[in-house]
Amino acid sequence: LHQSLEVYLERELRLTDICQDLRKHTEDLKSAEKRLAVELGDFNAVRTLLRRLADNIAVLLKSRGLGLPSDLESLLDCVTECFRVVRNACVANQANQNAAVHCHLHESTIKILQQILSLRDITVSAGLHDQDNSGSLVAVRVGIQLLGNIVTQNKTCQEAVWTSCFPCVLGRVLSCGDVKAMEYMCMLIFNCLDIEQGY
Repeated sequence: LHQSLEVYLERELRLTDICQDLRKHTEDLKSAEKRLAVELGDFNAVRTLLRRLADNIAVLLKSRGLGLPSDLESLLDCVTECFRVVRNACVANQANQNAAVHCHLHESTIKILQQILSLRDITVSAGLHDQDNSGSLVAVRVGIQLLGNIVTQNKTCQEAVWTSCFPCVLGRVLSCGDVKAMEYMCMLIFNCLDIEQGY
């Protein structure tokens, strides 16, 4: 995975090309055996790509959404595929969960979730995004699923994610009006709650 992403980062391939490659990895990572082969470099490469995508989203935010919807849709598709790769890599794999947190992927995810929710506010107010399955909502849902998979049965990761997303992202998602996103956030909260530690 990290080799193909490094090619993208070096050559600036089109987002559609990298999305296609990420989809292949997402499918591969449905296998427990493939999840065992994930390396720290894979998570670092995804984090680097997410940071670049976050920079692009920040430009759209500064322009108050000018250039939408095609620029945004390509970015959101790529963000969603990055989230899916990490989400699948962390299914029932504590080593991958720990590696994702070690690489600060939870923080990158939370930052992008905040950006997407802000962009969604702009686009909804402009009448551009009001569908239940818009790219922004899909990205938010998959990002929350990713965080949920990072924390499942992993107290160390639960603490890291909870500290990063409470209260700002948690509140934004719970008030975004999307039932699926809110349900996924409730599941994330449930997985983070640890009565013994007071979370």
